[in-house]
Amino acid sequence: MKVPVGEVGESLLVSDAKAPVSPPSVTHRYAWLSVLVWLIAVLPIIQIIRSPEIHQWDFRVYYSAAMTFDQGYDPFDATQREAVFPAPFMEYFYPPVSLYLFQPLTALQFGTAYHLWFGLKLLALLLLLLIWHRTFEPLNPRYPMVLFFLLAYSGTLYLDLVAGNIALFEQLVLWLGFAFLLRRRYLPFGFCIALAAQFKLQPIFFLGLLFVVEARPRWLELGISLAGFLGLLSLNFLLQPALMQSFVARIAAGGGNLDERGAINPSMLAFIRDGVDILSKSIRQLPPHAGSLIYILVVLGVLTLCLHVFRIHRKKNPESDLRSLIYISILVFCTIAPRMKDYSYVLCLLPTLSILRRRKDALVPIWAAFVFAPSVSSYVPLPVFGNISVLATYIYSYLPLLAAGMMLGLYLDEFRRGDLNLERLRENGIRKQEEHRCWPTYK
Repeated sequence: MKVPVGEVGESLLVSDAKAPVSPPSVTHRYAWLSVLVWLIAVLPIIQIIRSPEIHQWDFRVYYSAAMTFDQGYDPFDATQREAVFPAPFMEYFYPPVSLYLFQPLTALQFGTAYHLWFGLKLLALLLLLLIWHRTFEPLNPRYPMVLFFLLAYSGTLYLDLVAGNIALFEQLVLWLGFAFLLRRRYLPFGFCIALAAQFKLQPIFFLGLLFVVEARPRWLELGISLAGFLGLLSLNFLLQPALMQSFVARIAAGGGNLDERGAINPSMLAFIRDGVDILSKSIRQLPPHAGSLIYILVVLGVLTLCLHVFRIHRKKNPESDLRSLIYISILVFCTIAPRMKDYSYVLCLLPTLSILRRRKDALVPIWAAFVFAPSVSSYVPLPVFGNISVLATYIYSYLPLLAAGMMLGLYLDEFRRGDLNLERLRENGIRKQEEHRCWPTYK
């Protein structure tokens, strides 16, 4: 049976209620295919559980820092921390108050704490999927959906589980805040953003949504949310002033891996800095701070473009769809963030899923190829001669960033044309789910 253009994207979520019913043999084949894909999805999880010595390296440094803190030493001093519990080539770069969250785990042996942490991450993932399904996009357990979550953005979800980073918990708090925002509960939304920003600071960007959710900015809720963020951050100075001083000094000295580049940190700033380096080596030497200046200009350009499109849309549609605003803000954040680790692109999964399932034109396979392609260039043979090899490797390492930029462009195009109503689309999707009973529907 020939698949119409765009049906691949839609099949990620629901089947067309008007489509002909597949014969039993085809249904049976698809059922076995779903089982096979689920087995592929579970195998990496089993491997992570069985091999604590090579996986969840970020958790290892959390455990090391918390144990160092518990024994009264400075976890931001790598020498002191390595003497207590080794985490080679890793550094702890979260504010001191975060150590109180990890400290209870030091009462357990590392192996036990490792498995407990991984279990908590899986629980956070299940809760995240539940929030997505109940509030944002209807999901189902069929193989196209599972493959999407396995492969999208260079396997970002798998990379998060392997690294053992705190990012999945951060995502859970962020999406809980977005769910509050959909219900126009602005103070709980602001509190969730303020809480999520305590570790990596960058998520404070999403408080900007309070400027655009209604015709007039929500100044009161924005002020209270910012005060909450600063209040929580000030606990570091009140409870651990010496460690906060050590933390700030280490960051100021160039710590925190702020200049990571390539597939491990496919951010806009890293992309531009790598590009400047390539141009300096192959064409002409650029000034030392050219990368930072170009990055600032690009960020201002992206924000200006988005605000311009939003103003046009707001004039035509005074009541903007909050779900679309959230998705666009996520893609803007992922596109312009100065630091965007490979596992952080979990944030892009739902906006990307939503846009790909709706597009009905011939370019869908091209956009999908960017979303599903791995970012590590060694996976794909690249030209081996001269500058073409350098350029190909450079572009390929930043595919998650380029994919997020493409998705942002698609959203802005729909926003500009004024035909983006995700609430209506979601209701249609849920209705189709109820007809096919492919996933439990929540009221």
